Amino acid sequence: MRTRAPSRGVRSRSRRGGRTGKRLLSGLMRCGSCGGSMVIQGPDRGGQCIICSNDKEARTCDNQSRYYVERIDAAVVDHRRAQLKTPELLAAYITTHREERRALEAVSRRRRAKVEKGLADAKARDRPDRRHDRRRHP
Repeated sequence: MRTRAPSRGVRSRSRRGGRTGKRLLSGLMRCGSCGGSMVIQGPDRGGQCIICSNDKEARTCDNQSRYYVERIDAAVVDHRRAQLKTPELLAAYITTHREERRALEAVSRRRRAKVEKGLADAKARDRPDRRHDRRRHP
């Protein structure tokens, strides 16, 4: 099983109105055999598990393994915790976070300026020219 890195786009899926998953890696896991997406298969004795969607729906994948979601989530969280205990990695995380926040803020400023300009232009088009009106109507 592979995971796909989240897109480095500025907006998250939830801000675009798309669905967000209930699980930590929703939409990011891929089958190691065929590259298909991994989907929830009902719970069994070990809890909720995921399987390859190509195996589940079309039986076109050799990977018939089940992976337990709780174990995957726990492993990811534990790994991230361990990484953030390392000063160098924590510093890199903070630097990246700050850069992404600055990029988000810059996009927001540009959007706001564009909207404000559009609003000002619309108001200017709708506003009658008073000097012109006075000349016509003494």
